[in-house]
Amino acid sequence: CGDEHRVFHSRPHLVMLVRGIVFANITVEESPNWTLHFAWVTSLHVYGLRVHNVLPSGQSGPNADGIDIDCSQDVLVENNYFDVGDDALCVKSGVNYLGRKFGRPSKNILFRNNIIGHGHGVTIGSEMSGDIFNVTFENLEMHNTGCGPRMKAERGRGGVVDGITYRNITAYDVGQMVQMTLAYHSGIP
Repeated sequence: CGDEHRVFHSRPHLVMLVRGIVFANITVEESPNWTLHFAWVTSLHVYGLRVHNVLPSGQSGPNADGIDIDCSQDVLVENNYFDVGDDALCVKSGVNYLGRKFGRPSKNILFRNNIIGHGHGVTIGSEMSGDIFNVTFENLEMHNTGCGPRMKAERGRGGVVDGITYRNITAYDVGQMVQMTLAYHSGIP
C-alpha cells in the first residue's frame, strides 16, 4: 500500500473520562500513554490516587503522563502520589486548530498536597490552544523529577495563559527547577 492508505493509531490512554465525576482511592499503573485524561469535565474532584508508570527497570513508555486536565473547569486534584515517565500533573486545553475552534479553556484548577516521584514535573502545555486560566499548584513535594514547574508550547499550539500560581513546592534531586519554552518541538513549519 502507498502512504495514502496507511492508518495511524496512537497508543491508548489508560483512562479517559469526560463527564463530571469524583475519582478516588484507586491505583493505576503501566499506561502506554497518558494515564488519566480528563477532557471537557466540569466539577471534577480527584483524590487518594497512586499512579505508577515507572517499571522496575526505571523505564516507562513515552508520554506516560500522570494526569492530564484538558479543557476542564472547576477541578480539584489533591492528596495523590504520582511516579511517572513524563509530566506528573499537566494542564492542557485543546490542540492546534481544534483547540481554537472549540475554544473551551481549562480554568479554576487546584492541585494541592500531592507527592511526585519520577517524571517531568508539573506542567502547563504543550497543548493550550483553547487558553488556560487560574491554575494553582500548592503544597507539592517532588522527588527525582526532571524539572519542577514547567510551561511548554510550540508553534500553532499557543493560547492565553493567565493566573498561574506556584506555592509551597518542595523539591529534592530535581534536574531543572523551572522550565519554560515556546519551541517545545523545534523545526515545525
